[in-house]
Amino acid sequence: MKHLQHSADQDVNQVFKGSTELSAASRRQPWKVISVAISVALLSASAAHAEDQGWYASANAGIGHRAQDSGGIDSTLAGQGVTATSSLDRRDNIYNLNLGYQFHKNFALEGGFAELGKYKFNSTASAPATDSLNGDYRVKGWTTSAIGILPLQNGFSAYGKAGVIFADTEFNVASATGANTVTSTSKSSTRPLLGLGVSYDFNKQVVGKAEWTRYNNLGNSATGKSDIDTYTVGVAYKF
Repeated sequence: MKHLQHSADQDVNQVFKGSTELSAASRRQPWKVISVAISVALLSASAAHAEDQGWYASANAGIGHRAQDSGGIDSTLAGQGVTATSSLDRRDNIYNLNLGYQFHKNFALEGGFAELGKYKFNSTASAPATDSLNGDYRVKGWTTSAIGILPLQNGFSAYGKAGVIFADTEFNVASATGANTVTSTSKSSTRPLLGLGVSYDFNKQVVGKAEWTRYNNLGNSATGKSDIDTYTVGVAYKF
């Protein structure tokens, strides 16, 4: 019995001695303990960071709304010397396609193509001659945006974006009778865009999106100027 007690005491002493030596070593060379802790932290952060990085593609569709009313069409025709009263369809179907890269959970950059709609109008001209005119105001272009992301709970995130559109704005018009000479024209310009949205992660690769975006001051005096608001739903796929 004394032998067993003596053996147990030796084991306890060995454990205590090893623990004491480790503690003493860490006191003598604390940089080793700190470096190990930093390495583990960096590896963990890197792994988490890598999960948030990567390429994605998205497709979105919805409704576009032209801010300027039919009076803008009348002003544009007046610029061509035609006095007219117009009616305008201020809504149309729109879509956009994007390719982006998410750098971490709070920031991404993306670029793409946006079709912002073809807004049809009909005009009754009274001068220089009585006439019927019809046409459309159309905008499309390439976009680039920076996106700030706020992760929420249960797979939801909110985001905001700011960027520019390299827009091609067209004013297409024709006379029904040829009594008035009217000319279609276009304008290329770079204009700002702003947007807000929410997203939901269905899984690690598929994300649903709902978004509002405003494209500011598209066109010029020859085509007519207008903001366009878009309301879209879409899906993104993370590669």
